[in-house]
Amino acid sequence: MNNNLYGEYFSPLLSKNKHFLRVMKLVFFSLFVFIAGIFATEANSQIAKVTLSKENTNINELINDIERQTNYLFIYNINEVDLNRKISIHAKEKSVAEVLHHIFKDTNIVYAMQGNNIMLMKGGKRMNKVPNSDTTPVDRKRITGIVVDEANQSIIGANIIIKETKTGVITDTQGSFTLEAPVGATIVVSFIGYADKTFVVSDKESYKIVLRETSETLSEVVVTALGITREKKGLGYATQEIKTNALENKNSNLVSMLSGKVAGLSISTGAVAGAGSRISIRGERALSAGPSSPLFVIDGIPIGSGAGSQTASAQINEISPNDIESMNVLKGAAASALYGSAAANGAIIITTKKGKKTGGLGVSYSGTFSRETPLILPKLQDQFGQGNNGVYVGSNFGSSSGYYPSGKNDNYDESWGPRFMGQPMIQFDSPTTNGNRAGDTYLSPEIRGEVIPSEWVAHPNNIRDFFDHGSTRIQSVALSNSTEKQSFRLGYTNTRQEGLTPNNDIKRHSFNLNNSIELNKWINVDAVVNYTKTNRTNVPTLGYGGISPMYFFCWMPLSHNVNSLKEYWQRGGLEGTRQFQNMASYNNPYFVMYEMSNSSETHRFFGKLGITLKPIEGLSILLRGGTDNSWETNCRQESYYKNGGNGYYNNNQFQSYNNNYDFLINYIPKLGDKFGLSVNFGGNRMESIYKELLSSTGSLIVPNIFSFSNSKEKPSVSDRRSKKVVNSLFGSLLWDYKRMIFAEFTGRND
Repeated sequence: MNNNLYGEYFSPLLSKNKHFLRVMKLVFFSLFVFIAGIFATEANSQIAKVTLSKENTNINELINDIERQTNYLFIYNINEVDLNRKISIHAKEKSVAEVLHHIFKDTNIVYAMQGNNIMLMKGGKRMNKVPNSDTTPVDRKRITGIVVDEANQSIIGANIIIKETKTGVITDTQGSFTLEAPVGATIVVSFIGYADKTFVVSDKESYKIVLRETSETLSEVVVTALGITREKKGLGYATQEIKTNALENKNSNLVSMLSGKVAGLSISTGAVAGAGSRISIRGERALSAGPSSPLFVIDGIPIGSGAGSQTASAQINEISPNDIESMNVLKGAAASALYGSAAANGAIIITTKKGKKTGGLGVSYSGTFSRETPLILPKLQDQFGQGNNGVYVGSNFGSSSGYYPSGKNDNYDESWGPRFMGQPMIQFDSPTTNGNRAGDTYLSPEIRGEVIPSEWVAHPNNIRDFFDHGSTRIQSVALSNSTEKQSFRLGYTNTRQEGLTPNNDIKRHSFNLNNSIELNKWINVDAVVNYTKTNRTNVPTLGYGGISPMYFFCWMPLSHNVNSLKEYWQRGGLEGTRQFQNMASYNNPYFVMYEMSNSSETHRFFGKLGITLKPIEGLSILLRGGTDNSWETNCRQESYYKNGGNGYYNNNQFQSYNNNYDFLINYIPKLGDKFGLSVNFGGNRMESIYKELLSSTGSLIVPNIFSFSNSKEKPSVSDRRSKKVVNSLFGSLLWDYKRMIFAEFTGRND
């Protein structure tokens, strides 16, 4: 049975800094508990004999045949050993060592054996000589040793290989090794992230090998403008990369997940489901959100600076966090010069996930659930109630029906009334003898009944009681696979979020396809497709005005119980035409959230198709086309405003089409060991088309029937369209000396 437990622990892609190498030691320790003591000599493999006669057979089948004929178990990394490579072999009663030498001849795969285990790994030089099993090694001696780094810390899993052979061992959890080798043989010691070291077997029996880190291996690489990969130390500006596992507390607002993750990044997020965020890098540049927002780029395609406002939708939030591999923040104009003026405030480069290599079709699932509560609420005085100069007498509460006389300060919007002492007072929610309320002022006294005074007490939790407990549910499933020539990933994310305010929620369906195919060694094709459908309900209006629920709380006295406002219609047949409230100059906040509602539906499609050509070594040509299209319909439905009016209805439609076509030529010539050069030249054509159709009416014939055919007056209609085309040429040149001194030149013309 094949076993790939060796797997990802030895992947060089994961070793990028010294700290990680320390962490790797802990991983190796766990691995060695299971396969402790895997070190071997070539002599062990002379015992078992196998017979193989195969023509044009892949390595995987040969390994299975050896396991069936012997008690050996192979352990290897499927990303390092090419199991699909085909060879022919005819061996009769040959030792396993001879067979392995033949199978991996002229490759960089070596083996180590202990008992019934055979480990395959990268390392050592290619071997052209096959040892004869009928001869006995001459002058072989057993040597021991330890491998450490410059800080004298043991290195676990270092390769100890006899040069010009495939015989070797790896160090154990103490960094120690034991090996049988001929006197005079050259031993090669290697480990990921360190420079190789050699020594010659002499009369000594014990050796201490010190490995030094290699700066080239440990150089951190980041994705910069236009998808160009650069060493971080060679950048002349600030940048910061965020991996997907750092995006904790996933929610429907992607930008808000960056809060506290990037130095110099300022984010202000509204506490409403479906809203955007105000985002800026290194300070604000204007009072409005747009001029300060950085450019967002997904898989090399700019999608604008649509972080949105705290109360409006945001284009960037249409991206599912579960589809993101990494985000790189380029800070300042110098960082994003290749994008032109659109990235004057910096750029956020987003790379989506690709297929990962698995034994078959990989399936992954991610589910998150979170609950939200208001963090900070205003502190209000709770000693005095509604009124002025200590006077309050409840009667008509500001209504103008004529049934009841005017009260004293019972429509007053400040708290200078009587002190709270539990005394009986007529209030808007006081009960009546007929089962109605004192605030049902549009009912005659015979119908409403006589008011029964209630206690004059404070309600300090009014604002907290108004807010709901918000929740977010995000469920994501993805299918992926990767082979030597193709990678594939298809993901779906379902998002459900309930806001902190009543009747505010968001529902989103996101689909992502990322596919890359290597047609041959010269041509690679990759395609990314995203589709998102988002429904938002009742994103509350913020600010100063009667359609904002918080506007009411600016003035509401604590003598009023906000829970009494949940039944917001007047009783007695007046449901649907008159509000129930305590201050006629303001809208009931529950009435605002349920009867002055807004909704929107957004469909968005964006993606790219790219072809990379590599005609010669060091030269690559990228041809790419991308699109970002969205269709949005939003409407607002307002019932009778305050205690009168005829209602309001609007229906707006927006369409935007953004297409980008570009080419990029990248050339990295070989200039020797001291100098390095990277040249980029490209061009872009951006086409942007925008359409909007706005329709509204402020007068309805029949209340609560929201249709333009129910309009008393001619609806107001406006139609606006625009088109913008930008043609650009850009380029950059990066020169370095010994990877220590860098000089870069960048230019763009639009």
